Amino acid sequence: MPKLSDYTKFFGVCVSALGVIGILFGAWFYLETKFATAEEMNQLKQRLDYKITADQYNQVQERIWKIEDRYRGKKMDDTVQEEYRQLLEQKVTLKDELNKMSGNKTQTAPAKK
Repeated sequence: MPKLSDYTKFFGVCVSALGVIGILFGAWFYLETKFATAEEMNQLKQRLDYKITADQYNQVQERIWKIEDRYRGKKMDDTVQEEYRQLLEQKVTLKDELNKMSGNKTQTAPAKK
C-alpha cells in the first residue's frame, strides 16, 4: 500500500504542472493581444496607403479647381496649360490607383468641396 506522503508528492507535482501550464497560457494570450499580428499590420498599411492616395487625389482636384476658377473664360499661359494637363493626367492615375486599392472598378475617389 502506497504511503500518504507519496500521494501528497504526486498531488503537489500535478498542481505545480497545472500552475506552470496556466502561467504559460496566460503569457501567450497576453502577448498575442499586446502585439499586432502580421495580418493586422498589412491591413493597417493598406488603409494608410489608401488614405495617402486619397489625400493626393483631393489635392490635385483642388489645384485643378483653382486653375479653372482663375482662368474661366480667359486664355491660359502655356506653362499653366501644361500644368493643367499634367494635373488631369495625375488625377486619372490617382483615381485608377484608388479603384485598384478599393477593389471597385467604377468607384470614384472622394473630393473635398
